[in-house]
Amino acid sequence: MKYNSKEKSFLITQKEMDDAFIYIKHSIRSIRKSANLPLDKYKETIDTHHYDMAQEHIMRVAKVLGIDMGVERVCDLDVRTEDDK
Repeated sequence: MKYNSKEKSFLITQKEMDDAFIYIKHSIRSIRKSANLPLDKYKETIDTHHYDMAQEHIMRVAKVLGIDMGVERVCDLDVRTEDDK
């Protein structure tokens, strides 16, 4: 990412956005693994835990950055890698 102070704008490359998407998915994947949650889609529960909130906050960061994660709810996000399938 580069910042142009004269124009007060940022330039973000396609690769940087792709990398951000991958890092976001891997962050959520790490949270799920540490909480023993499924890596693929799972049913939301009524109880809210710290790991639920952490995942939601990461999804909000993606939205603020304009990154479409492909789902509205984090429980619908499949974060498996090719090694997991």
